[in-house]
Amino acid sequence: PGKPPHSILPGVMQTYGGDGYSALFNMSKPISPEAWMKDLTFLSQTWLSAQARLVVIEVTLANRHFGGFVSANFMVELSASGAIQTTMDVTSFNVHESDEVKTINALDWTRCIITFLWLGFIRLYMKTYERMQQGRNSFSYIVSFSGVIDTVTVGMTAATRYIRHKGPFPDPTTVQGFHNYSYLGSANDMSGVIEACLLLVLIVRFTTLLRFSPTTFRLFKLFTRSIRMFVSFAFIFVPLLVGAAFLAHAIWSPYIRNYSDWRTSLSEVMLGTYQPFPDVVRMADTGGSWAIPFIVYFFLSTKVFAVHMFLAITVQAFFEVELLEGADAAKESWSMDQYLDWALWPAVYEKVFDKKPGASRQDGYADAQDASDSGSSSGSDEDK
Repeated sequence: PGKPPHSILPGVMQTYGGDGYSALFNMSKPISPEAWMKDLTFLSQTWLSAQARLVVIEVTLANRHFGGFVSANFMVELSASGAIQTTMDVTSFNVHESDEVKTINALDWTRCIITFLWLGFIRLYMKTYERMQQGRNSFSYIVSFSGVIDTVTVGMTAATRYIRHKGPFPDPTTVQGFHNYSYLGSANDMSGVIEACLLLVLIVRFTTLLRFSPTTFRLFKLFTRSIRMFVSFAFIFVPLLVGAAFLAHAIWSPYIRNYSDWRTSLSEVMLGTYQPFPDVVRMADTGGSWAIPFIVYFFLSTKVFAVHMFLAITVQAFFEVELLEGADAAKESWSMDQYLDWALWPAVYEKVFDKKPGASRQDGYADAQDASDSGSSSGSDEDK
């Protein structure tokens, strides 16, 4: 920031501090277009100079059609070299609770209570006690796949409820001074992202219940074995990818925007693992003698070798699962008793069908049941 201006803006609150100049325009009492243009001329001539590095404009708008508000932040960064970087953040929010929002909050609290009671206490106690009865570590359920999914579900439910628990924010239509509402908009967007992740976790948890099917069970085994080998192969693949990104940044950062920083360079190289580079002609024009060697190296090391290794690992894991887990549908099929034992509570299954629970966890129960049925039918034929 430079020196404070010698002139003032009539009717506009302006301050000067360690963070530079700031001015507040009360848009509820709009000024005339002529006065606004004079203010802009004053700001551009007095506030902006060769020493200016940052200009931020924050506006709170009313969306009267939907009964909400919009927080719009516009930032312009001016570097000493003359480069200009613009950033825009526009988010919506609402400080008033409608009847629909109150209903959603009530359902949200109900979901939180059910999730905490069932997953956080009842299911945790049942699974921990079951593992202890089997002679296993009491913490084995928490570190298992199902335990991690349940823990993440509880955590995301709590995070969603915490983000949506808004404090008493002032009404934008009655506030006298400027109030930054960007937090409300960011919190609203973040709650939507967490809700989507929560839905994904619940879908994954639902798919784990389908492992009683032999085909689905082998698919989970295939996924588990593939992931383990993927982690090992990542120690080879990731250095190749990062090294290619660093090399591309060093060659084309002065010429191509997508290689101007490490983040965009890595994104562009990752994009090139499954499709051609979008700016390959420009890369050849600006890269000089480095363009063709880089493209050949990237093609041989990444596309020909590394990417196809993921497919090879999956094929290897598929045949391992088929050989070790078996694939005989006749032996792996369940009887009706096993399906009922899996679907019903143990006390209900024993009371209704007068059979001991646990049929769905006994290997060969379906074969024995079929053999018993066929033996009883043959015995009845001999009696006849």
